[in-house]
Amino acid sequence: GYVDVGLMLTVPRVFGGLLQGLWGTLGKIVSGKYILMLEQFGVAAGIAATGSAHTYPELMGGVTLSQVAASPHHPIASGMISRWYDKGQRGSALAFHFSGANLATVVSPLAATFLFVRIGWHDALYVFTIPAVLFGLVIAWKFPAQGRQRDTGRAQFRIGRAMFAPLKNRMLRRLIWTSGVTAGGKGLGILQTFVPLFLADSLHLSTVTTGII
Repeated sequence: GYVDVGLMLTVPRVFGGLLQGLWGTLGKIVSGKYILMLEQFGVAAGIAATGSAHTYPELMGGVTLSQVAASPHHPIASGMISRWYDKGQRGSALAFHFSGANLATVVSPLAATFLFVRIGWHDALYVFTIPAVLFGLVIAWKFPAQGRQRDTGRAQFRIGRAMFAPLKNRMLRRLIWTSGVTAGGKGLGILQTFVPLFLADSLHLSTVTTGII
């Protein structure tokens, strides 16, 4: 039902969202290259687990694994880009980074719609593990390993303090509130979750038509 679908998508996102602050701090101790590499392999494992699910708990577990595994991406990747580019190019580099993610959110549902009709959703999800594994291998092969802090023990001891220290900045707190209002106002999570169900169950549209919309 609608409640089950809402829980399945909300709970993993809560866990993934809370972990993002932790990853930003751990990125000072562990090279971002290895975090992103493990992220890709973890996402592939989560997608495969979701594809093999036959019960609701199994489905919830696979979706949760995917969301938790994907949680390092934005803080770690954005931090790496900020270090690679100077102030004059940093904004453009970050814009391309987020534009690529937005493009994927358009392409993936269309590809999924085609695959669902052709081979079924279980096998379609197995197909989607391939890009994650390939990108994980590319990261392992091509990305430079960044150095860790010299005093790792002290960094680990202060990890909790470092995680919440930026919140002392008043401007950052305003940006967080603004981002929260913007994300909530767009309601993409609600749209992506319940509109396809409405189109399929109430309007009885086909899988292809629902996927395109």
